[in-house]
Amino acid sequence: MPSSAYLVGGEETRGVKARVRRLVELSIDRPEYCCVSSAPLFRLAPWLLLISIVVMGITIERRPEVLASVHALVEHVVAWLS
Repeated sequence: MPSSAYLVGGEETRGVKARVRRLVELSIDRPEYCCVSSAPLFRLAPWLLLISIVVMGITIERRPEVLASVHALVEHVVAWLS
């Protein structure tokens, strides 16, 4: 008897056939809206994050006092980590 014979058992509650049937039932029972959101916030969130990062980068670059503060903060973090 092959070592994989237990996967294709004759009973309806065991084997690959029962596992596939259960996966199909789970996919049918799941409503469509649970996985895909059409809310505008979810579509805009990545763009808002990107715009925020760009604006912060421009602000840090254009204002020397902000750049100095960020540099000092990074130096403190590096000193604390080492």
